[in-house]
Amino acid sequence: MNTDTTSNRVVTADWSTLGYPPDEVVAVRDLWERAFVGLATNSYSALVPAGSINLLRFSPAAPPQNRPALTIHRSVDTAVVSWPASPPGFMLESSPSLNPPDWIAAPKQPVTTDGVNTAALPATNSSRFYRLRY
Repeated sequence: MNTDTTSNRVVTADWSTLGYPPDEVVAVRDLWERAFVGLATNSYSALVPAGSINLLRFSPAAPPQNRPALTIHRSVDTAVVSWPASPPGFMLESSPSLNPPDWIAAPKQPVTTDGVNTAALPATNSSRFYRLRY
């Protein structure tokens, strides 16, 4: 937050203030832009325009080797998307296109059974792309 109404200000979030270890790799997401900003360690700084607020979310970045794989199959008029429940913390997102992508949270929350998250989504005649976001 920049309460100065006349000049821009650099605001820094330090990991020690947020409770992360200094060497933690953290994913930064701009919640208003609905965009992944990048990965950071130790701290993250952003230029905040005069009289404005940036709304960011910081979350530990899961190592690539721990990212679960999605499985998708069609059942009549339903697309069944599933992935391992461990490691936890992944959210299913979808986009109608990859050029440019417009990722939004999937319309249904997954159900967890026997260590597998499953979301049954309406199948349509249009393309839909899915991913897991941590």
